[in-house]
Amino acid sequence: MVTPETTALLRDDFDQLLNVIAMNNGWVAEIYLASRGGMVGTGMRLGQLARTFWLKTVAVGDGIFEYVPDLVALKTAPTGSDDRRTSELDWKTYSMATRGLTHIRLQSGKARCASSCALLFAGGVDRRGISHVHRARSAFQTQEEEFSFGLAMVLAYLQHMDAGSDMIRATRSTPVNEISPARAPRFPSLISDLLTSQCDVNVDELEKQEGSVRSALTKGATKGGNRDAVRRLQNELTRVGRERAKLELCIATIHESKRLAQFAKYCSGGNCDQGAVLEEINRQLSAGRPRRMAEVGYAPAQYDLGVVYAKGRGVAQDYVEAAKWYRLAANQGHATAQYSLGLLYATGQGVPQDYVEAAKWYRLAADQGDPDAQWRLGLMYTLGQGVPPDDVRAHMWLNLSLILSMTDGATTEWFEKTVGGLRDTVAQRMSSEQIAEAEKLAREWKPTKQPR
Repeated sequence: MVTPETTALLRDDFDQLLNVIAMNNGWVAEIYLASRGGMVGTGMRLGQLARTFWLKTVAVGDGIFEYVPDLVALKTAPTGSDDRRTSELDWKTYSMATRGLTHIRLQSGKARCASSCALLFAGGVDRRGISHVHRARSAFQTQEEEFSFGLAMVLAYLQHMDAGSDMIRATRSTPVNEISPARAPRFPSLISDLLTSQCDVNVDELEKQEGSVRSALTKGATKGGNRDAVRRLQNELTRVGRERAKLELCIATIHESKRLAQFAKYCSGGNCDQGAVLEEINRQLSAGRPRRMAEVGYAPAQYDLGVVYAKGRGVAQDYVEAAKWYRLAANQGHATAQYSLGLLYATGQGVPQDYVEAAKWYRLAADQGDPDAQWRLGLMYTLGQGVPPDDVRAHMWLNLSLILSMTDGATTEWFEKTVGGLRDTVAQRMSSEQIAEAEKLAREWKPTKQPR
């Protein structure tokens, strides 16, 4: 419980939750969420904190706080141990004490878990309720951009938390100034698999079975169906209910064991090692993030992953895989990825050698102002590879490449010598009229931004 005396210790939402976990000696099992949201980074850190300490999350809806007492499922400790937690009397007392917490209407009748609150919700190991989501605002890009860095970060996080297709789709499609309701699977898949293996029951299948029996029973009762059939359905529902009760007890036992083990790992004496917790949370959030951002469709991350495979950085060098990720980014208009894919086609690495394809991708990147693509395209016009030989176009692109690289401060002695030398070689076989035309085309050239 957070009291006025402890408020000074709680500097932000992350500190508050960690301190509540510490002060309750790991017995906080479930958190109820109703917030309009806040900072995306805070929401993700809180979600990872919830996952680290095996917390359940409940999204409050319609301003109603409906508390469901958690099962206490520790096995009785060995004789002589001081760690006896649960008896039938304890449970009855606990249930009576918490009964008044059900169906409390919050001050705001519209209270719900929205925006970054949904990120915390997604981190739960057992999730109930409906959260509300929208596209992430980004401090680095404008809202008009189709796919911002902030949105990619959020989608990668939701994928990391196994928030489900409904939540990811709604987040991706809902404008920043609106919100959409979204459901997440009750359990993340890894936790669902763990529960299935240790409880010998498939959680999802049992819930579907229970829902199917209830639906059939409702239809039978509504239509005045055969009594024997209705009775069989009632018996089946009772049987499924018993299995469900056993399953929920097994789930609670596992949750409790995992939660207390994590608490013992990071906390003792009413305090948690904040540094160690933060280090673990940052490690979990960053692990695999570049790939997840690429997988959700963020072009810069797709290009970066292509470079990883092309250079063999931390993975086996694989030009086929590099071409795959370059192409995904290139198709979204990423200029450097277009140039890189063109280079693979020109050299036949990871794809069949094809000068026409190489020239196509070089041109797309050159039109956006990529100096490397421009001089490569100029070279192809010089040699007549993939395009008809054209000294005017060759001179234009080589000249532009030199100008833009010097303007951007990205030129090198090698670049100036190589590209400048090539341009001068082409100029030696051109007439003064052709050179004038090439220089005029270079002056009039304007970069074209491709839609993504």
